[in-house]
Amino acid sequence: MPAIPLTRDELEFVQELKDIGVLRKIRNFDDTYKGGFVFCVCGDCDRFPELYRYQKNKCKEAGYPIRSHLIALNGGPLLIANNSPLNTDGESKIIKKHIAGAMQIKSIETIVAMFHWQCGAALNAGMSIEETFACYYNGIQELQSAHPDARIITKCHLHKPEEFSSYIINMDRYQEVYRKTAAA
Repeated sequence: MPAIPLTRDELEFVQELKDIGVLRKIRNFDDTYKGGFVFCVCGDCDRFPELYRYQKNKCKEAGYPIRSHLIALNGGPLLIANNSPLNTDGESKIIKKHIAGAMQIKSIETIVAMFHWQCGAALNAGMSIEETFACYYNGIQELQSAHPDARIITKCHLHKPEEFSSYIINMDRYQEVYRKTAAA
């Protein structure tokens, strides 16, 4: 199913995030990926293949083995926050348990948490793009508290038919600017 184009309001919000330094286009992978990573992503059958292919190709370009431990549920990292609208049946606890287990079993210290917009699970829960970023932020804060020594790489993919748009999210900058929204 083709991606639904972002609305004008969503595009304006994304541009604002770029302008203030919250979103930065992904260029290269650094050595953070060398030992593998837990890849927490949405299991969307239409979007997942391109997200995984992108991660795999970036690892190849950097000369790293493709060692990705996949955790893919509907909504992916949007399920992590205890207060997520997607967390209706204990999914937050389950996804956190699987992330911790993967890190321990596979001796992986890096978590790549990548959400996409427009996410069907988020839309079905009535979430806007702003609420999705706030939910994601809250989940990342909880992951950082649970795994203070882990490297957590924060990413999002925006569905823009004319280009592949994956970004690194500067969570510190997001907190500075949107703290009120994120704390809600």
